[in-house]
Amino acid sequence: MRNVLIALTVIVVGVGAMLFFYKRTLTEIPDEVMASIKNNSPDRNERILWIAQKFGENTDFWQRMIRTPDPVVRRAIYSSLARIRRNVPDCYFPIAESLDSDKADVLELYSAMIYIAPWCDLRMVPRAMGDVGGTDPELSQSAYSYLAFQSVEDWTPDETKASLQQHPIATRWLDWWDLSKSMDRRSYIDYYTKRLLVRLASGDKQVYERAFQPLKVLYGDDAYNIPASEENTSLTDAERWWEDNKVRLLDKVMGQIEWDRFYYKDI
Repeated sequence: MRNVLIALTVIVVGVGAMLFFYKRTLTEIPDEVMASIKNNSPDRNERILWIAQKFGENTDFWQRMIRTPDPVVRRAIYSSLARIRRNVPDCYFPIAESLDSDKADVLELYSAMIYIAPWCDLRMVPRAMGDVGGTDPELSQSAYSYLAFQSVEDWTPDETKASLQQHPIATRWLDWWDLSKSMDRRSYIDYYTKRLLVRLASGDKQVYERAFQPLKVLYGDDAYNIPASEENTSLTDAERWWEDNKVRLLDKVMGQIEWDRFYYKDI
């Protein structure tokens, strides 16, 4: 009998400790951050970035929070998760496959995908291709924004206007996708980088800044060695830099992708 009581006590204490730990983990995010996210406050994006920076390599945190029953917090976690490191965990894309009827989640995923477009994982493209030509204007616009980032096309209002004068929105991305879908990831990152270098040489300051950001995400401080500036960028010089460095840099990027896949595999 005594042994039974001891066993029951151990079980009760263990369950209590688990419940306490679970409750504590749900409040790891400060109340003011949670309130900002839930109320969709003006500083929501800054709060989401704070979460990403605070818990970047805490895989236990992401494992818990990606499964939170609170839909508003869960959507904020999608956005945070996209910012944590170099590459989104493999689990991120199956999330979209299970959200066929949840528009708010899909919209959040498209916004998050913009942050991971530099890593050139194209698994969301087929869904985006369907949504961009769908009947829901909000989903269509979100999918269009993601595809523009991923393809390095339609980066300005004039480009978008010209594209849609030439193609119906439902077929806008078909040529790009026909070319891209057969590429392995390394080849597409090479292709993506070359397109970004063309943007650097556009002569448009805003386009230059927008192109430099994904290059910085992919190549870190090496991006500062690109012979480019806002005022005057020689595409020939930038492309020569890439040819001289691409084997080393692509090896580094692919290594980072594999490390993230391993490190975050259980999320």
